[in-house]
Amino acid sequence: MKPRNFQIILATTVFAALLWAFVSLGNPYQTILSIPVELSPLPPGLALSTPVPWTVELSVRGEGWILASLLWRREPGYRLDVGSLLVHQRIATIRDVERQLNLPADVEVIDMKPESLHVGLDVAVTKNVTVQFDSPLSFAEGYGLVGPPLVNPETVLVAGAASVLNSIDGWRINDMPFEKLRTRLEKEIRLNDDFRYALTFTPATVRLKLNVEPFAEKLLANIPVDVRSAPPDREVILIPPRIEIVVRGGISQLAALEPGNCKAHVDYAEVESDSVTTLLPVVELPKHLTLISRRPERLEYVIRKRL
Repeated sequence: MKPRNFQIILATTVFAALLWAFVSLGNPYQTILSIPVELSPLPPGLALSTPVPWTVELSVRGEGWILASLLWRREPGYRLDVGSLLVHQRIATIRDVERQLNLPADVEVIDMKPESLHVGLDVAVTKNVTVQFDSPLSFAEGYGLVGPPLVNPETVLVAGAASVLNSIDGWRINDMPFEKLRTRLEKEIRLNDDFRYALTFTPATVRLKLNVEPFAEKLLANIPVDVRSAPPDREVILIPPRIEIVVRGGISQLAALEPGNCKAHVDYAEVESDSVTTLLPVVELPKHLTLISRRPERLEYVIRKRL
């Protein structure tokens, strides 16, 4: 194909596309505008008792050219004026939003979600609440969490409406999922009012620490098994009297673990049951260790009267 013929074909294609777009965008269309909701300063001594959405969605109809320009431009947002309330509640409707946005005359507003904005106010108070870590965790193969997640500080001061804070005993931080962790992690997390009650936090951030280590297993032998709650005139002889266990945990925990840190016992109440012929020893481990196995799994026993 000659270069001149190619240029003619390209120019014809572009012209046809522009002509199609010009004709098509002259037709009526319907689309959705996402409008940010801004809050004016709250009256002194008052706070929001109802949540206010971050955005409202307006369904609008108009010519394609006009709607395209609205979608490309950044909307100024709807400013919800709560500072001039004479009573402690107000409802903003679709017409309130439409008037303030000053949309082109040829654009028709059909619907809004939510249908209205209900604003309630209550006395502003403060409250100390515990910060609770609630994000999902997953670890690389062979790694795990040693100890609980640590949040510093553990409590923060929250300011907001009395009716809202009365129902809050703790504040959950649910950050992004932490996946395939294999090293110790420290991260600063900002406390956010996800439900838009205009709550404020002091301090505004907390520091999260996750102690992640390679996990391993360790064998501990000669763990004595005690008999609990035996009557003074009875003696229970366990066969064997000692067990060995395999535990799983972080390598630093296992390195410091001694047999004396673990305990095992059986309860005499099980011995008195006619249906029991062997006993399952209960193993007590330091925190954050997991029992993998015990050997033997069950113990035989003999009861004799003390002399």
